[in-house]
Amino acid sequence: MSELTGSYIIRETLRSRFGLLFFTLLLALVVPALVPQGSVISVLFTAFFTAILFSGLYAVSRERGHFLIGLSIAAPAAILNWWSQVSYVLAIDVLGKLLSALFMAYLAWLILVHIMRSPRVDMNLVYASICIYLLVGFLCGFGFSVIELLNESAINYAATDVLAGAPAREVRTIYYSFVTLTTLGYGDITPVSAPARVLAMTEALTGQLMLVVLVARLVALHITHTEIATEQG
Repeated sequence: MSELTGSYIIRETLRSRFGLLFFTLLLALVVPALVPQGSVISVLFTAFFTAILFSGLYAVSRERGHFLIGLSIAAPAAILNWWSQVSYVLAIDVLGKLLSALFMAYLAWLILVHIMRSPRVDMNLVYASICIYLLVGFLCGFGFSVIELLNESAINYAATDVLAGAPAREVRTIYYSFVTLTTLGYGDITPVSAPARVLAMTEALTGQLMLVVLVARLVALHITHTEIATEQG
C-alpha cells in the first residue's frame, strides 16, 4: 500500500509524457521562488526552463511533425536564454523570452487538441489538463517580463515588495502571472502600461474560461466512458 502512495506514484508520473512535463513545470514554479535573492535565481530559472523545453518536446515526440516544429522553437529559445546569462544583451533577452512564450503557446495548443480528441479520461489526460493551466501561467509570465524589459515602469511594485530586485525579474513576473491567472489579485504588483493591463485582463479571462472548458471536457469524457462500461457490463 505504501508503494502506491510513494515511489510508485513518482515513478508512474515520470513515465507519463505529460506527467513528466507537469513535474518539471511544478519544480520550475516553486524552487526558484524559494531561493534567496541573488543572481543565481536567474540562472536557476533558466536551467529549469531548459528542462521544461526538453520535457515539452518529449510530450509531443509521438508526432514527428509536431516534434520538429517544437524543436525549431525550443532550441533557439534555450540558446538565447543561456546567452543572456553569459553576456547580457537586451535584444537577445527579449527575443529569447518571446520564443519561450511562443513555445509555451504551441505546446499548450497541442495538448488542448490532444485532450479534445481523447476518448477517455486517465491520469495522463489529467496531467495534460494541469499542464495547460501551468503553461498559460508561464506563457503570460514571459509576456509580462518582455513588457517590463521594454518599459521599466510598465508594472508597479509595492514599496515593501522584496521581489522587486532586478536579478529576480523572471520569478516576480511568473509570480504575478499566476496571481492574475487565478484572479487572486493581492495588489502587491499592478499593471500600469496599456500592454500590461491588456495582458492581465486577457490572462484572467483565459484562466476562468480554461477551467470551465477543461473540467467540462473531463467530466463529459468520464460520464461517457462510465455509461459505455455500464452498457457493456
